Amino acid sequence: MSNGQPYPDGRAVLSAIKEKALSAHRSGVGTSVQSLIELAIFDRFLCRVFSARDCPFALKGGTSMLARLPGARRTRDVDLETAEMSIDEAITQLRATVSVDLGDHLEFRYLRHRDTGGRNQPELQAAAVTFSVTVRGAGTQNPVHVDLAIHKRTPAAPLDKITSAFRLDMSRLGPVVAYQAIAVEDQIADKACATLSIYGG
Repeated sequence: MSNGQPYPDGRAVLSAIKEKALSAHRSGVGTSVQSLIELAIFDRFLCRVFSARDCPFALKGGTSMLARLPGARRTRDVDLETAEMSIDEAITQLRATVSVDLGDHLEFRYLRHRDTGGRNQPELQAAAVTFSVTVRGAGTQNPVHVDLAIHKRTPAAPLDKITSAFRLDMSRLGPVVAYQAIAVEDQIADKACATLSIYGG
């Protein structure tokens, strides 16, 4: 089989991901082999999100920092925001976007969501959305948890295009895309505003 051909099935995909994760960890990348495997799953999820034409979503938070700096603190959630729709519309679009087949034998299926806006933040529309992860023919992996928010920034924040620093070198896995992310300075400003709000500054 040519090295350029796709993996024949999910078992081959999972085996290759584990092998690449082990190799990367031995070379000093990542905090553990398991974390690199989970990040590889995140990457395939995000490649679906950002492969959509005129994608309305932007990456932020811990996953955005990891995509820039692989030594950044590990996160277990994917943080996404959009300014163009209601939270219900955003969930519907996200479900449709991640259901596309990229030929990598992975399936992401919507499981549930819960509102996270909170009574103290009536202007904030946000939800925690959970997707199951299935490797066809090889079982399930840990679910992907998405923190999804509607954030109408004024003025509109510039977006960065970033190539994931935690992406494993696996050309046979399927198409890859750059992530669309909130600029670092805007993320810092968000953190500062959140801190001031907590302490009444």
